[in-house]
Amino acid sequence: MHHYRLHLSELVTTGLSFPLPVKDVAKFERLNEDIAVNKRQPIPLYVTPHRQRKHLVNLLLLTDDETNTHHYVLVRNLSRLVRGRYKYHGKAFVCEYCLHCFAREHTLIEHLRQCYVYSPQVVTYPKPEDATLHYTAVQKEHPVPYVLYVDFETFQTPDKVGVAVHEASGFCCVRVSRVDDETFEPYLCSGPDVLTEFYRHVYAEQEDAKS
Repeated sequence: MHHYRLHLSELVTTGLSFPLPVKDVAKFERLNEDIAVNKRQPIPLYVTPHRQRKHLVNLLLLTDDETNTHHYVLVRNLSRLVRGRYKYHGKAFVCEYCLHCFAREHTLIEHLRQCYVYSPQVVTYPKPEDATLHYTAVQKEHPVPYVLYVDFETFQTPDKVGVAVHEASGFCCVRVSRVDDETFEPYLCSGPDVLTEFYRHVYAEQEDAKS
């Protein structure tokens, strides 16, 4: 630790507590305008938006679940840190946004053009007690007393840019009941303002079914 004490006067840490929580990294960057910090586990926890600053620091967060303690260590070589997850054994070109490895530098450059646009993401899996899906929408199993079947007729008219638009010209609606001896006549409608009449009729059917 004595090697780091020489540099304490170079950093502005006003109002910060250490070990530095992930949520305070942005505050540290605001206080130290020449430094950009990446805090990482094998997955990105925080990715700096200040990519053009003079210093880019990659940190690895080590945690001990038993003692609920954590510690940051400096990552000097991202390739050595993460390339073990891949089959090839040579130097890896690592994306500092998502930690994905590439065997060639030009493929990393192509990747960065897209990766920089989006925020870092990580796949999370449910806990064991939540890993089994259960059917809960039991109300959808219950049969309904009435069902409406509707058929629309339309015609096409060109809009201002010449694209065909479907306009309703009429509809037919029939109510079907679960009771065998209960039948209803189809309702036919055609003419202007068909959609307004359709909604009026559906609401009327709803009120009639309630009674």
